[in-house]
Amino acid sequence: MILVLSEYISKPLYQGLFFLVFTFMILLLTKPSSADKTYTFSGILYGLFILTNTIFLFFTENTWTYFFYSSVFSLIYIFASYLISKIFIRLFNVNGSEESSMIFLAIMYHPPLLLICMFIRWLVH
Repeated sequence: MILVLSEYISKPLYQGLFFLVFTFMILLLTKPSSADKTYTFSGILYGLFILTNTIFLFFTENTWTYFFYSSVFSLIYIFASYLISKIFIRLFNVNGSEESSMIFLAIMYHPPLLLICMFIRWLVH
């Protein structure tokens, strides 16, 4: 059971899906009072996705395949997380300037982190 679970957790698609569901649940439970807080929560969870995704790179066999899949799913994750945040803001009529949506610019840190992780893995092996 644990082997099967670790098989799924180590894939970027399932990591992204987990964090998207987690984002939705956190937004429902916390019900942020402003649009900026909504985007901040979503952005922090995106940062956790980046961190989790980068850590699991150490345990994969095909690093370049993992790198490219991670990059694609990261872009899909940002779009889906933005949609979740936007739907939440409209559904619950949350006000705010929405300037914190810029937090998703953290996408530029994902590929360099993966490459640094690949370099460290190359040095260790």
